[in-house]
Amino acid sequence: KFKITDKNKLDFFNLGKKYILFNEPFRKRIGLIILLKLVSKKHYVKEILNIIDKIKTEHYYVQMAMSWIICEAFVKDRETTLTFLKTNNLDKFVINKAISKCRDSFRVSDFDKELLKSFKK
Repeated sequence: KFKITDKNKLDFFNLGKKYILFNEPFRKRIGLIILLKLVSKKHYVKEILNIIDKIKTEHYYVQMAMSWIICEAFVKDRETTLTFLKTNNLDKFVINKAISKCRDSFRVSDFDKELLKSFKK
């Protein structure tokens, strides 16, 4: 368990980027979970989405972490995430799972839930 503050957020951001470079899926997932915590800081949303767009994996738990990041990014920065959904390189499972998570969320409007259907692969 860790707490990200304004004083240490850059250190955690760099740590998360470092961990996603590992080949071991659970180390990669730890890096993604760190980035997930930083999605709440709107400043990082676009860069985090760009980072996960480059990850190629078939590991279920890594893919799920990526899906959670997209869902949280949508809640925190709708416009940036919509742009990402139009241009991403992620596989079908990750995008469709992220859309499913958004559609299940109480924090996403009914209008957006319908709009998100158009991004399914």
